[in-house]
Order: sequence, then structure tokens, then C-alpha cells
Amino acid sequence: FDAWLDHPLLFCYDLKKKEVVLDHYSFLPIVNDYHELRGILQQKDGTIWIKGLNIFARFIEKERKFQQVSNGYQNEQSIDYIRVNDFFEDRDGNVWVATNNNGLYSFNPAEQFFTNIRQVNRVTNLPGKGSMMSFILTPDRTLLAGAWNDGLYRYDSNYRMLPLNIKGLDEKDPVTVWSMCYSPDSSIIWMGAQPGVYAYNLRSNSITRHQPALLKGKTIRQVAADSIGNLWLGTQSIGLFKWTASAGKNDFDKGLAKYKEIPDCQVRKILISTNGYVWVATSDNGVYGIDPVTDKIVVHLDTNGPPEKRITSNDISSIVQYDDTTLLVAGKNLFFFHLKKEKMIKT
Repeated sequence: FDAWLDHPLLFCYDLKKKEVVLDHYSFLPIVNDYHELRGILQQKDGTIWIKGLNIFARFIEKERKFQQVSNGYQNEQSIDYIRVNDFFEDRDGNVWVATNNNGLYSFNPAEQFFTNIRQVNRVTNLPGKGSMMSFILTPDRTLLAGAWNDGLYRYDSNYRMLPLNIKGLDEKDPVTVWSMCYSPDSSIIWMGAQPGVYAYNLRSNSITRHQPALLKGKTIRQVAADSIGNLWLGTQSIGLFKWTASAGKNDFDKGLAKYKEIPDCQVRKILISTNGYVWVATSDNGVYGIDPVTDKIVVHLDTNGPPEKRITSNDISSIVQYDDTTLLVAGKNLFFFHLKKEKMIKT
């Protein structure tokens, strides 16, 4: 986990060996500019990467230190960034890197090179300036990527930009897609947009836009589909909403309702855990675990809870399920919550 103590510092503890790996680790020796740490990626082979403002580095395990990736455009196999917003590893071992100023890159660590996937604004025909907000791999192996104020893009397996070719969506529509997820039967890709909700029907290759008055035109930062097929929508400032598929089958608006048990706030992350619970990370109220069958809150992690469910800050950045029994909660500290025992196991 990282902490700000006059400047960004990184800490690491080996749970198996029960030893400290990094203690007050500073990036000042390799980053001369102002920088912020904003997330860690561990590849399937164990390689560790860290991202943030003016930083993108790989951990050299033998030396217990990080190596900064060279920042600056030299050719199509280099990377140029101000801030790395997000990254993930696909099934082929490629690392996808979303930047705030130069689009999407694909990096193959085994071959040690980057490919810059820079979107072209389809109105100006110039390189887009919007950062990548979301991406999802489709059944036909094309990649859908949402860029801030530049629109939705489609790429083939060689990362070449393709026509969207989606009925109901203009190629030049600058919609900003914040989040994407599949329906349980994988027939629909749901998109949380700024504003509204989009339903991309893969069978008919058509898209439908929903902008219910209940959402007040707010940005949908997060969208997630539970195992029943209902949607959970996290907004920029007015909290959480639930869309019930059975009620909204013929009229989307009729299936939508505000989840009143959670106060108005910014929803940072929605996660469906393997036990089916809906986990909601918020900006002001900690983390909620909801049973989608009963719609009841079964777990609440916050600063006022009992010791086994208490965290030191209600401002949560993200959550991720680490394994079958462990939920990681990232805020001003990193917390480990046991999903079956429903208590903290490490803080």
C-alpha cells in the first residue's frame, strides 16, 4: 500500500513469509518530478507494476527496487504519458495501459515493447486528447474502449481502429463511457455513461440509450450486473441505484429505483463477489455489502463499526476480490476483509 508522508511512499509486507519487503520506499531516486502513486498491478507471472502521476514502474524483485519505464515518444514502440489512469493484463499476457494524454498502449513484457493505441477524434480527425476511461473485450475478440469526450472506439486484435458499426450509435458521438460490464448471459454489454446508461445488444448489434429522469442527468461512474440479471448503478454524486430486470423489461425507467439505504455520495467502485453479494465502495460512507436477493445491507465497513468491521477512513478508492475469501479495500490504508468470517483479517 502507499501513503503520503511529505511525498509518496510505498510499503509491502509478505503475508506468507511474515516479513517486510518494502518500508517507506521512495521513488525520488528515479522520478525527479512531482508524482503520485495511484495503483498496483500484479501479472500472472508475479511481475509487479505501479502507476500514477508521472510514474509507471516495474518492481525488480531480486533487488527489491522499482525501475521506471522510459517516458517519452521515440517511435511506435515507446510510451509517452503524464498520468497512467489504469492498467490490466489480458489472457495473452499483454499489459494494457490507459493514459490521460496519449490514449491506450499495449505492452508485451516478454518482448519488452509498447504499442501506442492513440485514438483519433472522429470529428476533428486529429489525435484525441481524452484519457481512456474503460474497456472490454467482445466475443468477436475486438476491444471496445471509452475515451473521455472522444467517444467509444473499437480495435481489432492488431490494435487497429475499426468502425464501431453499432446500430443506434453515431460514429462521431462523443459519449464518455466510464464503465462497462456483461449481462449474466453475455448477450448485452451495459455501459455507464456521462450521462445515462447504454445497452449494447450483441445479438442484434444495436445500442439503446436510457436516460431516466430519476438519474437527474448525472454521470454513471459504475455499472455492474448481479447474478440475477439486475443492474447496480453508481453515480457521481447522488448515490446508488438498482435496476430490476423483470420490472424494466419493456420500459427501462420502470425498473429503476434509488437504493435509499445508502446516502447520496460518489460511488467509486461496484464489485460482484463470488458469493453473489454486491459490494459498493463510496467516497464518504465506507463500503457496503448488499444481498441482491433481499436488497438488504449485510455488511457495512466504516469508521464507526465494531472492531471486526472498522476502517480508518470512509473515503474508499476501490475494492477488489483477492481470492475466494478475501476482499481488499483500498483507501487511505489497505484493508483485508474475510468474506466468509465477515471480519477484518489484516489492516
